[in-house]
Amino acid sequence: MIALINDCTDYETIVKLINDIFINADKDISKSIFDNYKIKTRKTKLSFKDALIYSLEYTQNNKTKIDIINKFNKDIDDYKKKISRTTFHEKVSNIPLSYYLHIHNKLNCIYKNKFIDKNKISIIAVDGTYGNTNVKNIKGHLETSLSMGFFDVTNDVPIELIFEGEESKNKEVILLQNYITKNKDQLKNVIFVLDRAYCSYKFIDFCFKIKINILFILEIIVSTYLIKIE
Repeated sequence: MIALINDCTDYETIVKLINDIFINADKDISKSIFDNYKIKTRKTKLSFKDALIYSLEYTQNNKTKIDIINKFNKDIDDYKKKISRTTFHEKVSNIPLSYYLHIHNKLNCIYKNKFIDKNKISIIAVDGTYGNTNVKNIKGHLETSLSMGFFDVTNDVPIELIFEGEESKNKEVILLQNYITKNKDQLKNVIFVLDRAYCSYKFIDFCFKIKINILFILEIIVSTYLIKIE
């Protein structure tokens, strides 16, 4: 992503657009909490913005929670005023999922509007991934949910990770068709790379019928039999 921005002639505009997403983080998160749970938040030593930065920094491979917290507490001399890992954890856990989705959608808009040249071909890898979610919390029941992942191989940027739930297990093909149909106006000159799970007559028929310029690369496994002739 950094390489893309550095190559972009509109660098300052990109930085401003990204900063604008986070500039009112405390206010936006508080509003999101109230909208979701009807709870009014109050100011504390650790702001929501600091907790959000902590959460986002921890996604980096070379960062540990202790490193991030030590950096935050570096200029605080009074030991009693230093922020503990428990405090960070509790503050982060109060940030609603809807706010992270808000960030994702805003960044996705910047990505689509500023980095995608619709006249050039983009390669997008698609696959479903399963995880044990237990959202329903049913005793003795292992709830496995499906999420659909979309990754722009050309620009090395994840596009979507859509949680589809337990009811969508083994429906990757239908969900991909729905995604393409819903976003067909934005999917120009795209090559989808798919594994053998998407190789079905119905999906191939869908590929032929869809009225947009999309190519599909499907992994088809062919078994070869060697017969010894005497």
